[in-house]
Amino acid sequence: MTLANPGPGPKPSRPLWHFILPGLFVGALFVSLWMRRPVQYGQLMLNGETMGTQWNATLLVPLGEVRSKPYQKIIQDVLDDVNHKMSTWNSRSELSLFNESQSTSPQPMSRETLIVLEAAKSVHTQSSGAFDVTVGPLVRAWGFGIGESEEPPSDEEIALMLSQIGSDHLSLDLEAKTATKQKAALKVDLSAIAKGFAVDQTHSVLIEEGLTDFMIEVGGEVKTMGVNAKGQTWAIGIEQPDAPKNVLSAAIAIENMAVATSGDYRNYKEKDGKRISHTIDPRTGKPITHRLASVTVIAESAMMADAWATALNVLGPTEGMDLANSLSMPIMMIVRNEEGKFEFNENKHFKPYGVKLNQ
Repeated sequence: MTLANPGPGPKPSRPLWHFILPGLFVGALFVSLWMRRPVQYGQLMLNGETMGTQWNATLLVPLGEVRSKPYQKIIQDVLDDVNHKMSTWNSRSELSLFNESQSTSPQPMSRETLIVLEAAKSVHTQSSGAFDVTVGPLVRAWGFGIGESEEPPSDEEIALMLSQIGSDHLSLDLEAKTATKQKAALKVDLSAIAKGFAVDQTHSVLIEEGLTDFMIEVGGEVKTMGVNAKGQTWAIGIEQPDAPKNVLSAAIAIENMAVATSGDYRNYKEKDGKRISHTIDPRTGKPITHRLASVTVIAESAMMADAWATALNVLGPTEGMDLANSLSMPIMMIVRNEEGKFEFNENKHFKPYGVKLNQ
């Protein structure tokens, strides 16, 4: 891929990386300027809010553009557009209106939302149903999300909800730009894939703006381009499960790639001394119970890394690893053993990217 020149002046060499960003969600950043080579480039660190979470970006830009080009607005506009189309929290979003409709006829849908829905259906098929964007009613029934329930559902209630969900009941026509639900009550939640798509969209826009070195992160989904301010490959930290935020268990070095992590260690409930994960297996209608604490996926697309991290988290340490290997997908799993300690399991596709820490 031929990239535009970001401005005059020499660019740094690319020695081995060693600068580690603090966690997959990076934390709240502040705007600052960092001289890269004498009066040539500046490092711009930006952040904002979108999709109920934080976004962060680190951009290496020609000094003349640090103040003259509105990068904050450029990024926010991209993210606001995705949020306006795909948010389930915004009652007037394109997706919310689709969910509210009881029609089983084709309904107009933007190209961007259709792309995400098509990707979601693809992961659904390849994961044998482990990833399903229509699983929302079960998530809420188990006490998570909008309209959450206080008590867990009965087996009869689970069976009824399972009969009413399923990505197979959603059909798409990208040419006609329509989506059709075959069951009127079907609702779609893209929270496990839309943030990754937003990262990809922002990544593309920043390239169009002429940038060649940057990192963008939305709610933990990360994508990089080129190198950091020290001329080194971007390094992204992976959180240690069950530890305070920003305590790292590993780090990966990625260039022009995306990474996403999914786990059960932040969002869960306890009932009668038992841990109830927020991750619901769409095949059973019940929370996952295996010992997989987190799974990290590396991919060219943040959207696909986002979706696959959730799918593999549902599948668990054995079934998930087998599927990832069959797809040549770079992943690392952190698994709780019987003593409650963590074991790292990375496949051969992941090894070129990773360096373990704090094992």
